[in-house]
Amino acid sequence: MALVHLDETAQALNICEVVPPNAIENAPLLTLACVILQCRLNMSEPCLLNIETTAARIDAAPEDIVEMLADTARLMHEEARYAEAERLLLTTETLQPSNLWHQVRLGEALAAQKRYPEALERYRRVLAAVPDSPYTATQLDLVYEVLDDPEACFQEWKTLSLMHPESHMIQEHLQTAETKLYEENQKTH
Repeated sequence: MALVHLDETAQALNICEVVPPNAIENAPLLTLACVILQCRLNMSEPCLLNIETTAARIDAAPEDIVEMLADTARLMHEEARYAEAERLLLTTETLQPSNLWHQVRLGEALAAQKRYPEALERYRRVLAAVPDSPYTATQLDLVYEVLDDPEACFQEWKTLSLMHPESHMIQEHLQTAETKLYEENQKTH
């Protein structure tokens, strides 16, 4: 299934038609952009490999190319193609390791695949760097709800609150987790 309307991508692909065969060595960023556009028309295993291979030859990429790749991952996530979205997001992480928003999106892809410990690790990294990230905090809480583990959720927020005692948002999540843990303990006694 095509991830974008053919009309939207056809114009951009006109540029890619003039890319010479040796472009991967001479113009890897242009090649990566073209590969991403072509893959948005028909995402397949060869396309994913082509993106990964091309990106591996690049140390860093401009924001717009990385965002195009991240947007392609978002579209795949919307189509419930979580493993493919994960692969694309891992590529964005390689190209732009400081972008924490891609970490959050990667956490979502991992959680959608029921790989909760890996998802929690991504959210943990983001919250350690940006303690007042409400969306990330909510995602972390959702994973613990799925795991039905109020004790672990409380411990997670307690650890984060020790790292960032100044964060009101973390303190609020800690209080909520403590309340849920107390209510859970009341049910079992």
